[in-house]
Amino acid sequence: MEFRIFYRCTCNVVPLLVLSATAVGSDFRNLDFGETCDLIFAQETSLPTIEFDSQTRQPWRFNFKSSAFNREAEILYVCSDNLLISGAYQFAVEDLSHATKSLRSIALELESIYGPPAFYNTPWQQGASAPFVSADVRRYMVVWRDSRKHMTASLLRVNEESDELWRVIVIVAHRVK
Repeated sequence: MEFRIFYRCTCNVVPLLVLSATAVGSDFRNLDFGETCDLIFAQETSLPTIEFDSQTRQPWRFNFKSSAFNREAEILYVCSDNLLISGAYQFAVEDLSHATKSLRSIALELESIYGPPAFYNTPWQQGASAPFVSADVRRYMVVWRDSRKHMTASLLRVNEESDELWRVIVIVAHRVK
């Protein structure tokens, strides 16, 4: 199950979220962190949501298919005590080269919304010769933060046994003070 991969990945990425955006509107898809998760269905039905994945529904997790950043995406809401604490966008599975191009496109769109990132490990922001930019595209990451949230755009390997298939993932998490 793909969101199981996301959940494992979250444990590794969340510490990096502390590294870094300017507040724009709601925290995640017209909802703010701390709002009741009872609003999620009304929220998604007011948007051009494709479908709700009822097979993965759990009291703390809601999955939808919709669009974000001008592309089809899987949308994940994560709740605790029926309050929104995190959200994520997972985009189409691609080969590494195309996923890297998608990451750049999405990161540049996020930058146009939230301003310059607080942390980045990509050559398109620093130049390929920057000393701290990883030569390994699998480690590219762009991070924003503001007083309420952390947002990270990065690449996620789809299959742990293979480096062939990747997707862009954008994680938006409530910033705990």
